[in-house]
Amino acid sequence: MANRAGPYLMRMRRVAAAAVFGGAAGLLIGTAINGRGWVAVPVMIVVAGVSALLSSVGAGWSSASMFLLIYTALGTGPLGALRPWWLTPLWFPAGVGWWLVLLVPGWLVFPRAAEQRQVAAVYRTLAATLRALGTESLGAAGRGAVAAMNLAFAELVGQRATASGRDRELALLMSLIRQARLVHEAAMALDYAGERPPPQAAAQAEALASAVLDGTAVPAIQAPQAASPAMAALYRALNQAADDVSGRMAPVPGMIGDADWPREPARPLLVLAAQVRRGFAGMFAIRLMLCIGVATVLSQALPLQRSYWVPLTVAVVLKPDLGSVFARALQSGAGTVIGASVGALILASRPPDPLLVIWLALFALLRQVGDIGHEP
Repeated sequence: MANRAGPYLMRMRRVAAAAVFGGAAGLLIGTAINGRGWVAVPVMIVVAGVSALLSSVGAGWSSASMFLLIYTALGTGPLGALRPWWLTPLWFPAGVGWWLVLLVPGWLVFPRAAEQRQVAAVYRTLAATLRALGTESLGAAGRGAVAAMNLAFAELVGQRATASGRDRELALLMSLIRQARLVHEAAMALDYAGERPPPQAAAQAEALASAVLDGTAVPAIQAPQAASPAMAALYRALNQAADDVSGRMAPVPGMIGDADWPREPARPLLVLAAQVRRGFAGMFAIRLMLCIGVATVLSQALPLQRSYWVPLTVAVVLKPDLGSVFARALQSGAGTVIGASVGALILASRPPDPLLVIWLALFALLRQVGDIGHEP
C-alpha cells in the first residue's frame, strides 16, 4: 500500500522505509507490549506522537509513520502473539525484496516515470515553439506546448492529491511546469513584439528536458545585452528552471508543494524542527495522541473480540496528512461495512483456501483501481 506512482527511486525509498521503519518496527513494539494490559496505553500514545511528527518530514517518512502506528496496533492483537517473535517482522524486508523483483520488468521497459516523461515533453515542445517564432509553424507548435503543459499539470495534480506527506520530487516537477508556463508566455510576448530569441534559448529548453529524465545539472545562460522585457522574462524563467532541476536553489513558491521542498537535500531532523516551530506538527501530534489514547483505553476496558481494531481505525482516519478527516471517516465506515459484507458472503460459501487467495488478489487489484479513480 506504500507503493505509489512516481520515479522508481522515490518508490523504492518509500516502500523500504514503510517496511523497515514502519511495519517491522511497529510489529516489534506491538509484540513487546502484547498481553501486558494497560501498558499498551502510554506506549500507543508515544507511538502516535512519533508518527504524527514524522508525517511532517516528507512523503517517505509519512508512509513509514502510518505503518508504524498501524502495525503497533496490530501487534497488540493475535499477530503479536505469534512465535518466534522475530519471524513476522522478518517477513517485511523479505516482502520488499519480492516487490523489487516484481518492479524490475517495468523499470526496464519504462525507466522513467510517466510524470517525468510528460514534463520533459513540455520542454521539448517549448524548444520547438521558440524555434518556430516568426514562422508559419508557430501556431501548431504553440498549441502542442499548451496541450503538453495541461497534460503534465493534470498528472502532477492527480499524483499530489493521492500522495501522503510532502514530496520533493513532485514539488520539483510542479515548479518546472510553472516555469514552463512563464517560458511560453514570454515566447508569445516576443512573437507579438516581432522578436526572435537566440538559438541558445531553444537549446536550453532541450537541455532542461534531458535533465528532467537524467538528473544532470544545467548551467544558466546569459540574456542578450539590452534585452527587452519579454526577452529578459524568457531567460529568467529558463534560468529558474535550470536552478530548480540542478538543485541550486528552491523552487519559487506558488504552486502545489513548492513551499514544501527544502532548499538543501532533505535532512529529516531539520525539516521536523521547522514544522514543530511553525506549530502544525505539534498540533496534529497532540490531537492524534489524545485520540489514540482514548481508543486504546476503550480497547482495554471493553470486552471486544478484536480490540486492536479500535486504535488501528483511529490511526488510519486521523492520519494528519491524508486529506479530510471527515471524508475518510465516512469512507472508512462505508468500506468496512461493504468489505465485511462481501467477506462474510465469500466465507459463507466455504471456498477452498486457494480460492481465497484469488479473492484477495482481486480485491488488491480493485484497490489500485480505486487509487487511479482519484486522479483527474
